[in-house]
Amino acid sequence: MPAHDVFLTEVLRNGLASIAEEMTLTVQRSARSPALREAADLSSAITDADGNLIAQGKDLPIHLGVMAFTVKALIARLGHDSFRLGDVWIVNQPQESGNHLPDVKVVRPVFCDAELVAFAISLAHWADIGGGAAGSYHIQASDLWQEGMQIPPVRLMHRDAIVADVLALIMANVRGMEERRGDLFAQIAAVRTSDQRIVELVERFGLAAFRTALDDLFSLSARQLR
Repeated sequence: MPAHDVFLTEVLRNGLASIAEEMTLTVQRSARSPALREAADLSSAITDADGNLIAQGKDLPIHLGVMAFTVKALIARLGHDSFRLGDVWIVNQPQESGNHLPDVKVVRPVFCDAELVAFAISLAHWADIGGGAAGSYHIQASDLWQEGMQIPPVRLMHRDAIVADVLALIMANVRGMEERRGDLFAQIAAVRTSDQRIVELVERFGLAAFRTALDDLFSLSARQLR
């Protein structure tokens, strides 16, 4: 391809945006909680391999504003070498991913030809994350521990299999366990769908073209901002 193919860049930009929107629809159609199915208190995003935001759904600005930093925080804490094909990571600690504890983020690294090319992120507001009050809105809380369970970045899936002990620990500390489990599995479905679509996109146009298009998009964003 030419060094800077503006037409292909636009095709890839819209392709990535459609993937992010499909993630959002996947959660809404699969989740059990009305907060997700009906109120759509959720967001979706895609970053490049270094955590730079490259696509997002038409979701909630307060979510998207912090999701741009979530993957960078995970990379800084864990390092690129911690991520493997078939991984899914989960986190809700504000210092790692922003927002409040009920906003749980599920992150999946995306690999193509054994190379890390992107991350898919699904954020969903869980109707309960434990703590001293049902619904995890504890107005009399005097510290973070009373507000709910903190989940540091932890591997929830390994080689596309659930890490049962991690899932059991999380589910034991939230109210409405079956509803929470359903919401979590909807998020997992969303990031796995994103993984499949991104790989299809890269395989169709080539990894070099994909990366060149991302560089062009970053430059275009900078020019438009100025």
